[in-house]
Amino acid sequence: MTTIREVAEHAGVSAATVSRALSGHEAVSPDTRARVQAVADRLGYRPSLVAAAMRTGRTGTIGLVIGDITNPFMTLLAFHVEQEVRRRGWVLAMANGMEDPTQQEAVTDMLLRQQVDGLLLVPAGPPTPRMRSLVGGATPVVFLDRRPAAEVPYSVFVDPASALLDVARHLAREGYERPAIIAGPRQASTGRGRAQAAVDALGRAGYDVDGVRVLEGDFSQHSGRRAMRDLLEAPRRPDAVIALSNLLTLGAMEVLQEQGLAIGEQVGLVSFDDDTWFHVTRPSISAVRQPVAELAAAGVEALASILEGRPPEAPNLVITGAEFIARGSTSRGRSARDGGPGHETGGPP
Repeated sequence: MTTIREVAEHAGVSAATVSRALSGHEAVSPDTRARVQAVADRLGYRPSLVAAAMRTGRTGTIGLVIGDITNPFMTLLAFHVEQEVRRRGWVLAMANGMEDPTQQEAVTDMLLRQQVDGLLLVPAGPPTPRMRSLVGGATPVVFLDRRPAAEVPYSVFVDPASALLDVARHLAREGYERPAIIAGPRQASTGRGRAQAAVDALGRAGYDVDGVRVLEGDFSQHSGRRAMRDLLEAPRRPDAVIALSNLLTLGAMEVLQEQGLAIGEQVGLVSFDDDTWFHVTRPSISAVRQPVAELAAAGVEALASILEGRPPEAPNLVITGAEFIARGSTSRGRSARDGGPGHETGGPP
């Protein structure tokens, strides 16, 4: 069996350099990495992860518990997390929490039994006793996208306030008078936080917030359908809807189309979360685009800092940079006539 020392001798480098090169460590130059990989392939060498773990006490594996992998936002977040983890020479082990606290605890324990070095976790709701017990435990944990509780370190999440204020002001400029909100679950910080930020933004834009209906559900397409039907059956039907996730938006769109209502002209529609197909629908869908790559990078960086013995100074890291992209679903023709905002055509995220 070929050893790491034999690879090092043939490649003309140290055994430590071979280890770093084959793990994808960014400190190794591309030329050296390619030379080491070529020698390893020729000699048939494959590093033993078990031996490395026994030697270092580390498996080189990071765990990720995602909210619901069928949610396009979560899929994109997982993609960017994997990119960041791999760039640092680690391997990602991912599990689906299915937006269920019991399932989340089960898959979290599964990853911990696999001896992951650290854990990134999108919490399904308020912290359970089991989730709280992870904080300060042997395996570092960073909560991603959602903050389970103000006092629980460490969390990395996006601030929606500025982008939602842009949404509210845009709706007012376009002449929408009766906005409503379709929100995610209150037990999730993103559901609760986005809903409050949207209400606050509408108030700052001049709307009477006492008249703004907020319907809560989960982050699913089914919830979007149900909420939109309820809104349209109300005596005071809204003329604009802010749906606070992309799947909620999809459900709302389906109901509007089924009832023959012109999106944009009769009922404006805004999505919190952009999607790859929003700019090609007719009308295209106005959306808040989250800085998903930055969110993933910050989460991985926070976890890496803890693993390296230099934990973040603040328990919570707030990511700014969410951007409102106005498209056809919130245009009543004013922008097309005067060239003002509301006629932008932002491409895919």
